[in-house]
Amino acid sequence: MRDVKIKKRIDNISIVYDLEKNEEINSQELEVIGKGMIPGLIAPDVTSGFTNKRSLSFDIFNCTPLEELIGNSFTFYQFVQILQDAVRILGECHKHGIRVSNIEKDKNLIFYDVSGKKLTMLFWPLLENLKADHDSDEKALLLAMTSLFDTQDADSRFKVYFEDYLKGKDSFDLVSCAYTLSALKKRWLEQAQLPYSEDEETEFTKIPAEIM
Repeated sequence: MRDVKIKKRIDNISIVYDLEKNEEINSQELEVIGKGMIPGLIAPDVTSGFTNKRSLSFDIFNCTPLEELIGNSFTFYQFVQILQDAVRILGECHKHGIRVSNIEKDKNLIFYDVSGKKLTMLFWPLLENLKADHDSDEKALLLAMTSLFDTQDADSRFKVYFEDYLKGKDSFDLVSCAYTLSALKKRWLEQAQLPYSEDEETEFTKIPAEIM
């Protein structure tokens, strides 16, 4: 975890990281994320001081830390929608050749735009992770997010199932993960006797009856 400085104000959260001497910025990744090519993933501002000390900084507006947002009133259905947003971001990273290892995985630094109903994640455009394991990074991110959903009610078995799914995968597959999340969401809606859209139909038979 990076040694970042965090300042919380009324309307925004400021996050600053001072680069080490051996850390270099990946200008290509910075440009891609800076242009907003992956919605939900934000790039930092790069600043240099009088001593040539460089910093990366984020100003997060109108967002709430995911950890503070998720409480007892949060259903598994709502949480799955956030996880699906994370999977979409990971998929866009693959599409644009962006390293998932540079996405901030600290669960205290993952945010949610409540009014826009979208996930907001920090991206550190550094060259230090050229040989990182994408599968491992994707699983670590989703497991960190899933750990935030703390419930003792009937929704807990859905969380446990998804955690077991992630931990039991030797090789991680985003497509399989997306299907699993959609199927779990559908099962949750069925249990709650709520309607679901046909657009959310998936390979539902993959979900075992034990979680019904």
